[in-house]
Amino acid sequence: MRKHKVPISPIALAFLTVSVALAFAAQDKYTVKVPGGLAFAEFRGYENWQSVGPSLTDAQNVIRVILANPVMIEAYREGVPGNGKPFPDGSKIAKIEWTPKKITDAPFSVAAPDTVPDILKEVEFIEKDAKRFPDGHGWGYAVFNYDPTSDKFTPATAADRPPQRNDAKCGVACHTWRPKRTTFSRRTRNGERCSRSSHHKTAKLGCKECAMDDLLNFAVDAHGGLKRWSSVEAVTLAASVGGDLWRDKSKIDYLKNVILRVETKRERVTMDFPGQDKRSVFEPNHVEMQRRDGTIVASRDNPEASFEGQDRLTPWDDIHVAYFSGEAFYTYCNTPFLCTYDGFASDEIPPIQVDGETWRRLKVIFPDTVKSHTGTQIFCFGPDGLLRRHDYTVDVLGGAPGLNYASDYRDIDGIIVPTKRRVYAYEGNYQRVKEPLLVQIDMADVALAYTSPAAVSPGRLP
Repeated sequence: MRKHKVPISPIALAFLTVSVALAFAAQDKYTVKVPGGLAFAEFRGYENWQSVGPSLTDAQNVIRVILANPVMIEAYREGVPGNGKPFPDGSKIAKIEWTPKKITDAPFSVAAPDTVPDILKEVEFIEKDAKRFPDGHGWGYAVFNYDPTSDKFTPATAADRPPQRNDAKCGVACHTWRPKRTTFSRRTRNGERCSRSSHHKTAKLGCKECAMDDLLNFAVDAHGGLKRWSSVEAVTLAASVGGDLWRDKSKIDYLKNVILRVETKRERVTMDFPGQDKRSVFEPNHVEMQRRDGTIVASRDNPEASFEGQDRLTPWDDIHVAYFSGEAFYTYCNTPFLCTYDGFASDEIPPIQVDGETWRRLKVIFPDTVKSHTGTQIFCFGPDGLLRRHDYTVDVLGGAPGLNYASDYRDIDGIIVPTKRRVYAYEGNYQRVKEPLLVQIDMADVALAYTSPAAVSPGRLP
């Protein structure tokens, strides 16, 4: 079996050095225990575990280092979880959290400070034991707050931030592991926003309030599941794109034959034009037209702003097309997994009846950092959990409405992908306008590109 090393970055080493140097509580912290849950003593010696990586969260004003015990590190070296196998019982993680401190002394400065841990805030533990934690998919969780005044650790409670009850289950709802994304932001049933990065960051919300929508869970599983998706780096495909929109924009047949690479870990879409020395590269705030050797022919910063003042018949240039198609394909190819990414908020809204089927609907609010058709979109899922229709308006088209029907599903290495898209306008309460067909997308040669073992960041644990 091919093994891979778990590298430690210089930053992670710096964090580990600080963590070892820090004087932890004078009390015997190993006597502290969550009532009915995990004990500090179960993680004895965690200070000497291997560093997985740092985590800096500006919004919460905290800085963390994540450590993993030898059992988990060895499993990772054997290929877990990318090889489809679960982490074994005995796998453990420790997260040490501080407030950050900026150092401005030479060789640093006020303009370019160094950020290091300052005051210890809490220690979070996670342990794998399938028999002990059957309700947590085999994982148990605990958080211990640190009080620098008394120099003591105490178990977090339901009134703390994050909240914790007398068990090891809170993380079941509040930790959904996914690659390179440590936060799962959403709106709870009472409308408040919470974050999954380390239980709740909204005070006095119970874990049940934070549970991922049943519909989103159902849809993600139906499309292949997060575990399988976590190893996917990009979706590649051949596409033929047509419809009346392109006639209106003086780009008939412009996208009749294109090859796309749609990334999953960041918003980036590369589109090649076979037979032409041309390629477009879309990123949220920058678009380029290149030759195939990478030579930049044209580029535009803040490309979304270039659509201002346009009407339905305003012709598009190549960069307009690259931006519009880039934001579209990024959303389409990452659905529904995209809805679990950092910063997205979702709620199930009343279902609708369409052609004898009940379609459950998920209203999703996109973060400002993700460019898509608009900020709030609705995803309609059939009884099998697969996407039937995607409802939205398009900001760069002046708010034009769209009903995007997905069909002709294919199983690509266990990920279920729709290979046909048909987009129509709608009126009133999502009543389809049958003519004209605005956008037609037919996809072929769909394939998944995987993160190579040597390139996998240890921060993907577990």
